[in-house]
Amino acid sequence: HSATEVLESAFATVTASLGKYKSRALVARTPLPGVPAPQPTITTLPELGLTMSSLGGVFSAAKLDIGTRFLLGALPDLMADYAEATEFVDLGCGTGLLSAWVARNRPTAQVVATDLSLAAVRSTRATAALNNLSGQITVKQADALAGLAPHSADVIVCNPPFHTGTVLETATARRMFEQAGRVLRPNAEMWTVFNTPLRYGPLLTAAVGPTEVIAQNSKFQVTRSTTAARPR
Repeated sequence: HSATEVLESAFATVTASLGKYKSRALVARTPLPGVPAPQPTITTLPELGLTMSSLGGVFSAAKLDIGTRFLLGALPDLMADYAEATEFVDLGCGTGLLSAWVARNRPTAQVVATDLSLAAVRSTRATAALNNLSGQITVKQADALAGLAPHSADVIVCNPPFHTGTVLETATARRMFEQAGRVLRPNAEMWTVFNTPLRYGPLLTAAVGPTEVIAQNSKFQVTRSTTAARPR
């Protein structure tokens, strides 16, 4: 009933199909004029010194995802180990929090943030603006890394999805890893966080390069994958 009420606030007619198991289809027709655009949720994260903007439908919405939090805990050491890196990609950027953290903590960095979701793209642009980082962060709506030039990035950071809608699957992550291998330069790195049971390590090694575990707890692993050196 609550979903019907939300749709009725924006459409002239809303009808429901017959139920099947625990589901039914809702059909909304004729958008009502003057319905205001959805407004983002603004969340202040004092522990990061950042402000996050999120529209509905973006992964983790207005909360700091626990996987992203775990990756953020490993980023200072990873950034220190690769001090010369300046060209970063935030693959599957969501709210843009990783992009903003990298840009804030490395003023020389240029970050390309990509996501298939338009809500994520808009959220990331807003997050960059809220933190005065728009000059360092370029946001693109793309399927993984489509459109990015080969060998154009020093580092890719990624918290890959493990489901499409409500369906668990790993094909999306596999495609993201394969494209990362194309976009990274020789001797470049990919920093990834994922649920430990998914065991993405072999996929990352095959697609990007040798992969080591940087941090691990009961739920997540943070890995560093390094591309091969350019042949002499």
